Amino acid sequence: MTKDYDKQQYRDQLCAQLCDIEAELKYYENSFNDKHVFCNFNDTETSNFWRYFSTNFKRLNLKQLTATSFSPDGSSYRLDIYKYVPDEIKNSTSSQIFDDTELLNVYRTPLKGNGDFQSDECIAILEECDIVVTYPPTPLMNELSQLLLEYQKDLVLMSNEVILRFSDFITLFKENKIWVGQTTIPSGGWMIVPEGLETPGKTKIRNSLGQELINIQGICWFTNLDNIRRHIELPMFMQYTPDSYPRYKNYKAININKIKEIPYDYYEAMGVPVSFLKSYNPDQFQILSLLNEKDAPNYYITGFKDQGGRPWAEDSFTYVRLLIKRKL
Repeated sequence: MTKDYDKQQYRDQLCAQLCDIEAELKYYENSFNDKHVFCNFNDTETSNFWRYFSTNFKRLNLKQLTATSFSPDGSSYRLDIYKYVPDEIKNSTSSQIFDDTELLNVYRTPLKGNGDFQSDECIAILEECDIVVTYPPTPLMNELSQLLLEYQKDLVLMSNEVILRFSDFITLFKENKIWVGQTTIPSGGWMIVPEGLETPGKTKIRNSLGQELINIQGICWFTNLDNIRRHIELPMFMQYTPDSYPRYKNYKAININKIKEIPYDYYEAMGVPVSFLKSYNPDQFQILSLLNEKDAPNYYITGFKDQGGRPWAEDSFTYVRLLIKRKL
């Protein structure tokens, strides 16, 4: 991750608001029917992901809900709600009923390890579950996504747009294994600040529940469940002319500064802002790669002093760009 991101690691300790979770998950309710949902990376019973699924367990007709969290001191546990409680859980001396939700017992079972998502215990849960819904720390987002797809699991993940700067994650888009969720938070997401967490330089407000909130830019959703958004055609009104669309000096592609400026009559390589992925329709466009020397060697023009392959348009370097083509 970038140095700027490292300075703001407190962002990975923030919690999602229930209203944002409800706004996204309502589009996938049919996908939860009779399924085992796994919420890892959660502060278990205090997580709004847990709250959403436990409150709506019967309405969604879930088969099972499981949540785990990472504990640095190794004393982690799992929470489970079952449609039909297995006999081994009923008769277990380690699984204790500590709460009930909608008249469903919640079972709390100690883990042997610390709840790391790659631990044997959490992998065993992953193998059993159908879908993972969670908010992982951004530095682990790519690793988690790869793991879930390796185990062929459905996923709905809240994360930050900074992940779109990394080629491994872009490859998942290119291969149509993952895409942007249904909802967007254009002015940034208001995230809950856990008690005692320092957020230097951030202005706080309080919601109706008295919880402290700070605004974090770039909060978004990723999923491999089909949604309406990825099938909406991007409207294009601009006509291509060489004067209006300069070519990069170090890449065989034209530069596009704004998504709305993508020309309707150009079918060669284009460099666009990574925010394009919010408008990406796989029937309309082809993703080639991130625009850099390593990921786009066939488009790179050697001999230009470009500070490691950064795209150079007109008289300056651009921000991170995604290389795309229109489909015929």
